Amino acid sequence: MKKGCLWAIGIFFLLAIIGKFAGSSEKSTSAEVDSVTVELTNKVSAEEEAKIAAEKAKEDSLNAIKITELKKYFNEEKDEFSDNKWVEPQTRPKYTNQNGYCMYFAVEGDKATNPRFLIQYEADDWLFIQYMIFNIDGENVTFTPTKMETDCGNGGRIWEWCDESALDLEPLIKKIAYAKSVKIKMVGRQYHNVKTMSSKQIQYFKYSYEYYKALGGRFN
Repeated sequence: MKKGCLWAIGIFFLLAIIGKFAGSSEKSTSAEVDSVTVELTNKVSAEEEAKIAAEKAKEDSLNAIKITELKKYFNEEKDEFSDNKWVEPQTRPKYTNQNGYCMYFAVEGDKATNPRFLIQYEADDWLFIQYMIFNIDGENVTFTPTKMETDCGNGGRIWEWCDESALDLEPLIKKIAYAKSVKIKMVGRQYHNVKTMSSKQIQYFKYSYEYYKALGGRFN
């Protein structure tokens, strides 16, 4: 009986020792797996960061080339009350009493900001424009100005125009920029008038849009 108890106690201690070593081995293996996982994660993160940095460098290089190519199509005017400047396409009408359509923007430091959308209408009779329908390659897009300004000259000619923020107008501006043909139906209180944008005006919308983006400009 005594001998059997001794055997039982011996087996118990043996199993305890085996269990201790097994647990230690499992912990060691788990620690090694965790270490390898962390190493792989760090390696992937470093590779992703390097890839992102390379793509950013490539984008900056392409933007620098684009900026050099597009700058010649614009006039720059310093704002005398700040360090900013206005960048305007060469197709912008010199005076308010001329038909014209364009996008222009400001530059603060070296970054584009405050994109503007300008539409000018000049004619013999008032329309008192309420909204406009752009037919862009057969697709109709309605644009309602926030505010229309009006004026008239001594010769009986009238002009109506809007000059407003384009932060929410990227879809419209982008469609115009890459269009083949654009017609604008100016819808007034009683009458309407249809204008056709020239290929040069459309091309300069593209220049303005791409120049603004290349200089770091953003829309909403």
